[in-house]
This record gives sequence, C-alpha cells and structure tokens, in this order.
Amino acid sequence: MGVDPTSHLLYVSERGSAAISIVDPAKSAVVQTIPVGRNPNDVAIDPPTRTAFVPNTDDGSVSVLNLDSSSVTQTIPVGVRPSAATVDSDAHTVYVTNNGAATVSIIDSQKRAVTDTVVVRDGPQTVAADPSTHTAWVVNYADDSISVIER
Repeated sequence: MGVDPTSHLLYVSERGSAAISIVDPAKSAVVQTIPVGRNPNDVAIDPPTRTAFVPNTDDGSVSVLNLDSSSVTQTIPVGVRPSAATVDSDAHTVYVTNNGAATVSIIDSQKRAVTDTVVVRDGPQTVAADPSTHTAWVVNYADDSISVIER
C-alpha cells in the first residue's frame, strides 16, 4: 500500500487480482479501481514525479501509474515473482524484490527502465530505502537474513 502525500489517497494492491484500488480515507471508500498486471503485491509512490510503481507477482513486471491521471503509463519487465518495491526519490531509484529469483531489480524512475539487477539471499520479500544514504535493505525470509544494497 502507498499513500499519496498530495491527495492523501491510499493506493492498495488487490492481491490475487489484476487491479489496485484507490481509497479515500476521509470517506472510508474505494473511489476508483485501476487494472494493472496479475497479482499486484505492493505500491511504492514517488511523490516528486507523481508516479506509483506496482510489482505484479504473476507477470514478472512492474506497472507504472501516473497519479494525476490514475492510469498505467508503462509496464517494466523485472525478475521472477516481484513482491515489493520502495522508492528513493532523491536518487531517482526504485528497488523491486524478485522473490522467485533471489534478486532485486533497480529501476531508474526517470528513464523507467531496469538499470541493474543485484543478487541477494534466498527469498527476498520486503525492501526499504534510506534516501539520505541511498542504501536499501532487503529482508530475505527464506534464510532469515538482510541484504544491504549501497548505491
């Protein structure tokens, strides 16, 4: 799930489907549903570019969503079974864990393309980034470890 700090809307992945829901918390209601790839698992928002990145687990892709038009503008192929994403806005970088490949795809958020694939430990599940150091941490659930990616 991601929160748009401008509109205060929530973007919720609908696991097991092929859509995300936009929720207005002030109304406690879904205000729109947007088709994306199969089995979306997360939503990472890049506030400066008004963009969201949605890993689609069953498609091996990331849907790029324009927050202003609420539409998918591009689909980026990544690794096997992408499960989570996070954005380092200052570095224009999106980190996507590929659970089925023990890798992390690194996407240039301006070029909208994978620029690197980093091998991590088994079962990368979640990822967080520190924009002050441009470091990402990946939780590898299959072997109870954390991988560190420094850019």
